[in-house]
Amino acid sequence: MIFSALTLAVAAAVPGPQVLQGQSISMGNGTLKSWVELGPDKKPTRLGLTFTESALENLPFSEFNKVVTTFDVLFPKVKGLAFDHASVDYATMGHDPFEVYGVSHFDLHFYLISRAEQAAIKLTGPSDIKVFDKPVPRGYTPSDYIMIPGTEIPNMGVHWVDMTSGELHGHAFTSTLIYGSYNGHVNFIEPMITRAMFENKVNVVAPVKSPKFAAQPGYYPTEYSVNWNEDKKEYTVALGKLTWIKGE
Repeated sequence: MIFSALTLAVAAAVPGPQVLQGQSISMGNGTLKSWVELGPDKKPTRLGLTFTESALENLPFSEFNKVVTTFDVLFPKVKGLAFDHASVDYATMGHDPFEVYGVSHFDLHFYLISRAEQAAIKLTGPSDIKVFDKPVPRGYTPSDYIMIPGTEIPNMGVHWVDMTSGELHGHAFTSTLIYGSYNGHVNFIEPMITRAMFENKVNVVAPVKSPKFAAQPGYYPTEYSVNWNEDKKEYTVALGKLTWIKGE
């Protein structure tokens, strides 16, 4: 195939996506890093977490229904980006409800709040539960999601599940997407992915059901993906196709 000089010149002039690197830390025997991708207009289009294959090795063991291993990284500051930081939490034996999520998996929390705000989320008694469970106004979570009482976790929030998710209708849990809230505001989006899915090098692209409104205007995802790069020996979990959602 022959390309004209003009065609090649035009192609060269079109800028590709720019990737801004965030924080890089040790995880297992490997590394975990955060990043944000910008389009030609400098607006964010994707953000994610990438970790090496060896990051799954030598992770501390956590007992059933306990998550004691957390790896936390900041995202680069980008105008309009809704997300501040993310954590990779490893549940060696899974967690409640054990009949659904009682398998080894990773909870990847993409936080819409700062680390300081997250650290201020306390759970010491019944009065705190009321703050956790304060209703989120209609339209600020996707219509298929409901809050699950009993899923309140300190330094995190209360969890919302998509009632149409396959694992709630007889299918084995491999990956799913959770929303989280605290004191009436959505504060994280959480892909949950089994260790087996990573180890089997399964690639997935799935839609993210978006709310109509957001507490803060910004770019929010409409899909998430899990990808294995054979050449680099890396896994990537990304929130993609970021679109603008108006604020309060």
